[in-house]
Amino acid sequence: SGSSMSPLMTNGDLAIVRSVLYYQVGDVVAYDYPEIGMIIHRIVEQRGEHFVLQGDNNGWIDGYSPTSNDIYGKLWLRIPQGGKIVVALKEPWNFSLLMGISILLFRWPWIKPVKPVHKRIRD
Repeated sequence: SGSSMSPLMTNGDLAIVRSVLYYQVGDVVAYDYPEIGMIIHRIVEQRGEHFVLQGDNNGWIDGYSPTSNDIYGKLWLRIPQGGKIVVALKEPWNFSLLMGISILLFRWPWIKPVKPVHKRIRD
């Protein structure tokens, strides 16, 4: 949530991150800010083992400089508005509805599996 990474990311986007061996200036990473929780910002500088981070839409640098141990991973994939779907599926009613539709689609009697066609090849 938030607008600190606008225009790269907007409120409601889903960010998927992957751990890498090395992080460098320019990488967009998700990290653990002790008083706030997970934040996704860009590495703008490295000072020894610590990274200086800043949101693309922020005029200030973050008040916490994480090490690679604090970083969950580097941005790998962004799904526009995908976060809203994940949040909606956390609601029991929405999840139950999705599961019910899935069961109807895959187990309903009129839906029959396609049988493979076997042909004999003659010499």
